[in-house]
Amino acid sequence: MTNLTGERVTLRPLREEDFPAMRAAHEAGIASIAKLDPAGALPPGVFEIGIELYDEADRGKGYGGEAVRLITHHLFADHEAERVQASTDVTNAAMRRALERAGYSEEGVMRWFRDGGNGSRDDYVLYAVTKPDWTRG
Repeated sequence: MTNLTGERVTLRPLREEDFPAMRAAHEAGIASIAKLDPAGALPPGVFEIGIELYDEADRGKGYGGEAVRLITHHLFADHEAERVQASTDVTNAAMRRALERAGYSEEGVMRWFRDGGNGSRDDYVLYAVTKPDWTRG
């Protein structure tokens, strides 16, 4: 993957030196670490994305929305995507707004989807944008 550069955001491949900060964020409960797209898990042409902003100071500045737009454009333009989807906790209003502003549509709630800790499960909402939607948008 090459770097994707927007107005204020640059997306780049992970480097080994990134992992200690990611682990610290995960252990502090401000980030989750998961592989979202294992080989063969999604049909050809379907991609799933996810983002994390580790530093609280970076939240609310539009970085997440810009990252979503950059990676979505890249997938449609360079990877023959037909559909790009993302999910987030139903209570994550900021991520939901970022996805909607980027042209994603809410498709439904996945009930009892993710381990919420302490024996509970969290509901997640699924968003997606299709190639025809993206090219019209």
